[in-house]
Amino acid sequence: MLNDVEKCICKEILVHLNDEDLHSLASTSSNRVVDTYNRKDAEKAILAFTQSIDEFFKRRKISKDVLLKYVFSKGLSVPRNADKDGLVAHIIKSLLTESSQDKGVKSPRENVLDKQSNAASPNRKAVVPSTDCSFPKLDEAFHHQDKKVTPEKVQYVQSVFNYSPTNIIINVNMNHSASASMTHSDQQNAEAFVRWFYEMINSYNPTFSKIVHDFGPQHFWDNAQLFLSMNSRDSKIEDIVCGNCHVANRLLQFCTESHLLFSPNASTEGVKTRSDPHGLKLILVCGTLHKMNSCVGVFQQSFGLVKEPMSPDVWKVKVTCLKMDEDSAMMVPRLTDCEDIQALEGHTIKVLEQSLVHS
Repeated sequence: MLNDVEKCICKEILVHLNDEDLHSLASTSSNRVVDTYNRKDAEKAILAFTQSIDEFFKRRKISKDVLLKYVFSKGLSVPRNADKDGLVAHIIKSLLTESSQDKGVKSPRENVLDKQSNAASPNRKAVVPSTDCSFPKLDEAFHHQDKKVTPEKVQYVQSVFNYSPTNIIINVNMNHSASASMTHSDQQNAEAFVRWFYEMINSYNPTFSKIVHDFGPQHFWDNAQLFLSMNSRDSKIEDIVCGNCHVANRLLQFCTESHLLFSPNASTEGVKTRSDPHGLKLILVCGTLHKMNSCVGVFQQSFGLVKEPMSPDVWKVKVTCLKMDEDSAMMVPRLTDCEDIQALEGHTIKVLEQSLVHS
Protein backbone atom coordinates (compact mmCIF):
# COMPACT_ATOMS: atom_id res chain seq x y z
CA MET A 1 0.00 0.00 0.00
CA LEU A 2 1.03 3.61 -0.50
CA ASN A 3 2.52 5.42 2.48
CA ASP A 4 1.50 8.97 3.39
CA VAL A 5 4.28 10.65 1.38
CA GLU A 6 3.54 8.53 -1.70
CA LYS A 7 -0.18 9.27 -1.43
CA CYS A 8 0.58 12.98 -1.24
CA ILE A 9 2.73 12.85 -4.39
CA CYS A 10 0.21 10.74 -6.29
CA LYS A 11 -2.62 13.07 -5.34
CA GLU A 12 -0.65 16.10 -6.51
CA ILE A 13 0.06 14.39 -9.85
CA LEU A 14 -3.62 13.47 -10.32
CA VAL A 15 -4.47 17.19 -10.24
CA HIS A 16 -2.94 17.46 -13.73
CA LEU A 17 -5.29 14.85 -15.28
CA ASN A 18 -8.47 15.99 -16.98
CA ASP A 19 -11.79 14.61 -15.75
CA GLU A 20 -12.08 11.93 -18.43
CA ASP A 21 -8.61 10.51 -17.82
CA LEU A 22 -9.04 10.68 -14.05
CA HIS A 23 -12.27 8.68 -14.07
CA SER A 24 -10.79 6.22 -16.56
CA LEU A 25 -7.79 5.67 -14.29
CA ALA A 26 -10.09 5.17 -11.29
CA SER A 27 -12.02 2.51 -13.20
CA THR A 28 -8.83 0.72 -14.26
CA SER A 29 -7.23 0.91 -10.82
CA SER A 30 -10.30 -0.62 -9.16
CA ASN A 31 -10.78 -3.27 -11.87
CA ARG A 32 -14.06 -1.52 -12.73
CA VAL A 33 -15.49 -2.35 -9.30
CA VAL A 34 -16.02 1.27 -8.26
CA ASP A 35 -18.03 3.90 -10.14
CA THR A 36 -16.95 7.49 -9.53
CA TYR A 37 -18.99 10.61 -10.20
CA ASN A 38 -16.65 13.44 -9.16
CA ARG A 39 -12.93 14.11 -8.98
CA LYS A 40 -12.72 13.61 -5.22
CA ASP A 41 -14.19 10.11 -5.40
CA ALA A 42 -12.00 9.23 -8.37
CA GLU A 43 -8.81 10.31 -6.58
CA LYS A 44 -9.89 8.40 -3.47
CA ALA A 45 -10.46 5.21 -5.48
CA ILE A 46 -7.12 5.46 -7.27
CA LEU A 47 -5.19 5.90 -4.03
CA ALA A 48 -7.12 3.13 -2.27
CA PHE A 49 -6.59 0.51 -4.99
CA THR A 50 -3.00 1.39 -5.94
CA GLN A 51 -0.64 -1.08 -4.29
CA SER A 52 2.65 0.73 -4.87
CA ILE A 53 4.15 3.91 -6.25
CA ASP A 54 5.72 1.89 -9.09
CA GLU A 55 2.29 0.61 -10.09
CA PHE A 56 0.98 4.18 -10.10
CA PHE A 57 3.74 5.48 -12.37
CA LYS A 58 3.26 2.57 -14.81
CA ARG A 59 -0.33 3.59 -15.53
CA ARG A 60 -0.75 4.79 -19.12
CA LYS A 61 -2.76 7.83 -18.01
CA ILE A 62 0.24 9.02 -15.98
CA SER A 63 1.90 10.19 -19.15
CA LYS A 64 5.09 12.12 -19.78
CA ASP A 65 3.11 15.34 -20.26
CA VAL A 66 1.33 14.87 -16.93
CA LEU A 67 4.65 14.28 -15.16
CA LEU A 68 6.20 17.34 -16.84
CA LYS A 69 3.38 19.53 -15.56
CA TYR A 70 3.82 18.08 -12.08
CA VAL A 71 7.59 18.65 -12.10
CA PHE A 72 7.08 22.28 -13.10
CA SER A 73 4.40 22.78 -10.46
CA LYS A 74 6.91 21.63 -7.83
CA GLY A 75 9.61 23.98 -9.12
CA LEU A 76 11.99 21.10 -9.90
CA SER A 77 14.55 21.21 -12.68
CA VAL A 78 13.79 19.05 -15.70
CA PRO A 79 16.41 16.64 -17.11
CA ARG A 80 17.20 17.33 -20.75
CA ASN A 81 15.47 15.01 -23.24
CA ALA A 82 13.90 13.10 -20.37
CA ASP A 83 11.44 10.35 -21.26
CA LYS A 84 8.73 9.11 -18.91
CA ASP A 85 11.05 6.69 -17.09
CA GLY A 86 13.61 9.47 -16.65
CA LEU A 87 11.01 11.80 -15.18
CA VAL A 88 9.80 9.09 -12.79
CA ALA A 89 13.36 8.49 -11.61
CA HIS A 90 13.86 12.24 -11.18
CA ILE A 91 10.69 12.60 -9.11
CA ILE A 92 11.58 9.65 -6.90
CA LYS A 93 15.11 10.96 -6.37
CA SER A 94 14.01 14.54 -5.70
CA LEU A 95 11.00 13.88 -3.48
CA LEU A 96 10.59 10.32 -2.28
CA THR A 97 14.24 9.64 -1.45
CA GLU A 98 14.68 12.90 0.44
CA SER A 99 11.43 12.44 2.34
CA SER A 100 12.40 8.93 3.45
CA GLN A 101 15.70 10.06 4.96
CA ASP A 102 15.66 10.80 8.65
CA LYS A 103 17.55 14.07 8.41
CA GLY A 104 14.88 16.54 9.34
CA VAL A 105 13.79 16.98 5.74
CA LYS A 106 10.05 17.48 5.61
CA SER A 107 7.72 15.63 3.30
CA PRO A 108 5.99 17.47 0.43
CA ARG A 109 2.77 17.59 2.45
CA GLU A 110 4.53 19.13 5.47
CA ASN A 111 6.11 21.77 3.26
CA VAL A 112 2.71 22.68 1.83
CA LEU A 113 1.22 22.95 5.32
CA ASP A 114 4.14 25.09 6.47
CA LYS A 115 3.64 27.43 3.51
CA GLN A 116 -0.03 27.80 4.26
CA SER A 117 0.69 28.47 7.92
CA ASN A 118 3.34 31.08 7.15
CA ALA A 119 1.10 32.79 4.60
CA ALA A 120 -1.59 33.18 7.22
CA SER A 121 0.79 34.41 9.93
CA PRO A 122 0.38 38.11 10.74
CA ASN A 123 4.02 38.25 11.85
CA ARG A 124 5.41 37.32 8.44
CA LYS A 125 7.79 39.99 7.19
CA ALA A 126 6.91 41.66 3.92
CA VAL A 127 9.53 41.98 1.19
CA VAL A 128 10.09 45.70 0.71
CA PRO A 129 12.72 47.82 -1.02
CA SER A 130 15.74 48.78 1.07
CA THR A 131 18.22 51.59 0.76
CA ASP A 132 20.94 48.95 1.15
CA CYS A 133 20.70 47.85 -2.46
CA SER A 134 23.60 45.47 -2.90
CA PHE A 135 23.23 42.86 -5.63
CA PRO A 136 24.43 39.65 -3.94
CA LYS A 137 26.33 37.29 -6.23
CA LEU A 138 24.55 38.10 -9.45
CA ASP A 139 26.58 35.56 -11.45
CA GLU A 140 25.57 32.75 -9.11
CA ALA A 141 21.97 33.92 -8.87
CA PHE A 142 21.38 34.35 -12.61
CA HIS A 143 23.70 31.87 -14.32
CA HIS A 144 21.98 28.77 -15.70
CA GLN A 145 24.46 25.98 -15.02
CA ASP A 146 23.04 23.70 -17.73
CA LYS A 147 23.34 26.31 -20.48
CA LYS A 148 26.46 27.02 -22.50
CA VAL A 149 26.26 30.39 -24.18
CA THR A 150 28.01 30.34 -27.53
CA PRO A 151 29.44 33.47 -29.21
CA GLU A 152 26.76 33.10 -31.90
CA LYS A 153 24.03 33.21 -29.28
CA VAL A 154 25.56 36.26 -27.59
CA GLN A 155 25.83 38.07 -30.90
CA TYR A 156 22.20 37.31 -31.75
CA VAL A 157 20.88 38.35 -28.34
CA GLN A 158 22.92 41.54 -28.50
CA SER A 159 21.31 42.31 -31.85
CA VAL A 160 17.94 42.05 -30.12
CA PHE A 161 18.80 44.47 -27.34
CA ASN A 162 20.63 46.85 -29.67
CA TYR A 163 17.57 47.08 -31.91
CA SER A 164 16.64 50.40 -33.49
CA PRO A 165 13.06 51.07 -34.69
CA THR A 166 14.41 51.86 -38.16
CA ASN A 167 15.88 48.37 -38.58
CA ILE A 168 12.65 46.49 -39.35
CA ILE A 169 9.33 47.08 -41.08
CA ILE A 170 6.23 46.04 -39.18
CA ASN A 171 3.57 44.73 -41.57
CA VAL A 172 0.98 43.73 -38.99
CA ASN A 173 -1.30 46.35 -37.48
CA MET A 174 0.59 46.64 -34.20
CA ASN A 175 1.94 50.10 -34.91
CA HIS A 176 0.25 53.32 -33.88
CA SER A 177 -2.68 52.97 -36.26
CA ALA A 178 -6.28 53.19 -35.15
CA SER A 179 -6.74 49.41 -35.42
CA ALA A 180 -4.10 48.94 -32.74
CA SER A 181 -5.21 51.77 -30.48
CA MET A 182 -5.30 50.92 -26.81
CA THR A 183 -8.64 51.01 -25.05
CA HIS A 184 -9.20 51.43 -21.33
CA SER A 185 -10.26 47.79 -21.17
CA ASP A 186 -7.06 46.70 -22.93
CA GLN A 187 -4.95 48.52 -20.37
CA GLN A 188 -6.88 47.02 -17.46
CA ASN A 189 -6.50 43.53 -18.93
CA ALA A 190 -2.76 44.06 -19.43
CA GLU A 191 -2.30 45.20 -15.84
CA ALA A 192 -4.32 42.20 -14.64
CA PHE A 193 -2.12 39.88 -16.74
CA VAL A 194 1.01 41.39 -15.24
CA ARG A 195 -0.22 40.93 -11.68
CA TRP A 196 -1.36 37.36 -12.43
CA PHE A 197 1.88 36.32 -14.17
CA TYR A 198 4.33 37.54 -11.53
CA GLU A 199 2.15 36.39 -8.65
CA MET A 200 2.36 32.89 -10.14
CA ILE A 201 6.14 32.71 -10.47
CA ASN A 202 6.75 34.53 -7.17
CA SER A 203 4.71 31.87 -5.39
CA TYR A 204 7.53 29.39 -6.09
CA ASN A 205 10.02 31.46 -4.09
CA PRO A 206 10.47 29.56 -0.78
CA THR A 207 11.20 32.79 1.09
CA PHE A 208 7.88 34.34 0.05
CA SER A 209 5.67 31.87 1.94
CA LYS A 210 2.86 31.83 -0.58
CA ILE A 211 0.64 28.97 -1.71
CA VAL A 212 2.14 27.69 -4.98
CA HIS A 213 0.16 28.46 -8.14
CA ASP A 214 -0.02 26.23 -11.19
CA PHE A 215 2.64 27.74 -13.47
CA GLY A 216 4.17 25.76 -16.31
CA PRO A 217 4.49 25.08 -20.03
CA GLN A 218 0.71 25.22 -20.48
CA HIS A 219 1.00 29.03 -20.45
CA PHE A 220 3.34 29.05 -23.47
CA TRP A 221 3.15 27.94 -27.09
CA ASP A 222 5.21 24.82 -27.91
CA ASN A 223 7.77 26.89 -29.86
CA ALA A 224 7.91 29.75 -27.36
CA GLN A 225 11.14 31.74 -27.05
CA LEU A 226 12.77 33.55 -24.14
CA PHE A 227 15.51 36.12 -24.72
CA LEU A 228 17.55 36.91 -21.59
CA SER A 229 19.95 39.72 -20.77
CA MET A 230 21.26 39.84 -17.17
CA ASN A 231 23.68 42.58 -16.20
CA SER A 232 25.63 43.21 -13.00
CA ARG A 233 28.40 45.70 -12.32
CA ASP A 234 31.00 43.08 -13.18
CA SER A 235 29.42 40.74 -15.70
CA LYS A 236 26.86 40.28 -18.42
CA ILE A 237 24.99 37.06 -19.18
CA GLU A 238 22.88 36.65 -22.30
CA ASP A 239 21.00 33.60 -23.53
CA ILE A 240 18.15 32.29 -25.68
CA VAL A 241 15.80 29.57 -24.42
CA CYS A 242 13.43 27.76 -26.79
CA GLY A 243 10.44 25.50 -26.15
CA ASN A 244 7.57 25.94 -23.73
CA CYS A 245 8.98 23.54 -21.12
CA HIS A 246 12.44 25.10 -21.10
CA VAL A 247 11.09 28.67 -21.11
CA ALA A 248 8.80 28.02 -18.13
CA ASN A 249 11.56 26.19 -16.26
CA ARG A 250 14.10 28.96 -16.86
CA LEU A 251 11.76 31.64 -15.54
CA LEU A 252 10.92 29.55 -12.49
CA GLN A 253 14.61 29.09 -11.69
CA PHE A 254 14.92 32.78 -10.84
CA CYS A 255 12.49 32.17 -7.98
CA THR A 256 13.14 28.55 -6.97
CA GLU A 257 16.95 28.61 -7.15
CA SER A 258 18.00 32.28 -7.07
CA HIS A 259 15.20 33.28 -4.66
CA LEU A 260 14.42 36.44 -6.61
CA LEU A 261 11.07 38.20 -6.34
CA PHE A 262 9.61 40.20 -9.21
CA SER A 263 7.74 43.36 -8.20
CA PRO A 264 6.13 44.81 -11.35
CA ASN A 265 4.89 48.37 -11.62
CA ALA A 266 1.35 47.26 -12.50
CA SER A 267 0.09 50.74 -13.34
CA THR A 268 -0.26 52.88 -16.44
CA GLU A 269 3.31 54.09 -15.85
CA GLY A 270 4.71 50.57 -15.73
CA VAL A 271 2.53 48.65 -18.20
CA LYS A 272 1.87 49.24 -21.89
CA THR A 273 -0.13 47.13 -24.31
CA ARG A 274 -1.06 46.92 -27.98
CA SER A 275 -3.14 44.42 -29.93
CA ASP A 276 -4.23 43.79 -33.49
CA PRO A 277 -7.21 42.11 -35.21
CA HIS A 278 -5.25 38.93 -35.94
CA GLY A 279 -5.22 37.74 -32.34
CA LEU A 280 -1.81 39.15 -31.40
CA LYS A 281 -1.11 41.11 -28.23
CA LEU A 282 1.96 42.90 -26.93
CA ILE A 283 2.49 43.71 -23.24
CA LEU A 284 5.45 45.65 -21.84
CA VAL A 285 6.24 45.94 -18.13
CA CYS A 286 8.98 47.13 -15.83
CA GLY A 287 9.60 46.71 -12.13
CA THR A 288 12.06 45.94 -9.35
CA LEU A 289 13.85 42.77 -8.26
CA HIS A 290 14.14 41.73 -4.62
CA LYS A 291 16.05 39.16 -2.63
CA MET A 292 15.12 38.62 1.00
CA ASN A 293 14.44 42.16 2.31
CA SER A 294 16.62 44.03 -0.17
CA CYS A 295 15.91 45.61 -3.52
CA VAL A 296 18.65 44.23 -5.75
CA GLY A 297 17.79 45.41 -9.25
CA VAL A 298 15.30 46.38 -11.92
CA PHE A 299 13.80 44.50 -14.83
CA GLN A 300 12.09 45.17 -18.16
CA GLN A 301 10.05 42.48 -19.88
CA SER A 302 7.98 42.13 -23.02
CA PHE A 303 5.34 39.51 -23.74
CA GLY A 304 4.12 38.56 -27.19
CA LEU A 305 0.80 36.77 -26.79
CA VAL A 306 -1.09 34.82 -29.45
CA LYS A 307 -4.74 33.85 -29.09
CA GLU A 308 -5.64 30.16 -28.99
CA PRO A 309 -7.71 29.57 -32.19
CA MET A 310 -10.01 27.01 -30.57
CA SER A 311 -10.43 29.02 -27.36
CA PRO A 312 -10.96 32.71 -28.13
CA ASP A 313 -10.55 33.72 -24.48
CA VAL A 314 -7.21 31.93 -24.06
CA TRP A 315 -3.90 33.64 -24.84
CA LYS A 316 -0.47 32.01 -24.65
CA VAL A 317 3.00 33.52 -24.60
CA LYS A 318 4.78 33.17 -27.94
CA VAL A 319 7.87 35.21 -27.14
CA THR A 320 9.16 37.09 -24.11
CA CYS A 321 12.26 39.26 -23.70
CA LEU A 322 13.59 39.81 -20.18
CA LYS A 323 16.32 42.29 -19.24
CA MET A 324 17.53 42.37 -15.63
CA ASP A 325 19.98 44.95 -14.29
CA GLU A 326 21.74 45.49 -11.01
CA ASP A 327 20.45 48.82 -9.73
CA SER A 328 19.83 50.65 -6.49
CA ALA A 329 16.27 51.43 -7.66
CA MET A 330 15.52 54.28 -5.30
CA MET A 331 12.29 54.93 -7.22
CA VAL A 332 9.68 52.69 -8.81
CA PRO A 333 10.73 52.38 -12.47
CA ARG A 334 8.54 53.71 -15.28
CA LEU A 335 8.51 52.59 -18.89
CA THR A 336 9.31 56.10 -20.06
CA ASP A 337 12.60 55.88 -18.17
CA CYS A 338 13.57 52.41 -19.50
CA GLU A 339 16.22 52.83 -22.19
CA ASP A 340 15.90 49.32 -23.64
CA ILE A 341 12.14 48.87 -23.63
CA GLN A 342 11.89 49.98 -27.25
CA ALA A 343 14.35 47.27 -28.28
CA LEU A 344 12.35 44.60 -26.44
CA GLU A 345 9.16 45.91 -28.02
CA GLY A 346 10.56 45.90 -31.54
CA HIS A 347 11.92 42.37 -31.35
CA THR A 348 8.74 41.01 -29.80
CA ILE A 349 6.63 42.52 -32.57
CA LYS A 350 8.99 41.09 -35.18
CA VAL A 351 8.62 37.56 -33.78
CA LEU A 352 4.85 37.93 -33.59
CA GLU A 353 4.79 39.15 -37.17
CA GLN A 354 6.74 36.08 -38.29
CA SER A 355 4.38 33.79 -36.42
CA LEU A 356 1.46 35.33 -38.28
CA VAL A 357 3.15 34.86 -41.65
CA HIS A 358 3.94 31.18 -40.99
CA SER A 359 0.63 30.25 -39.39
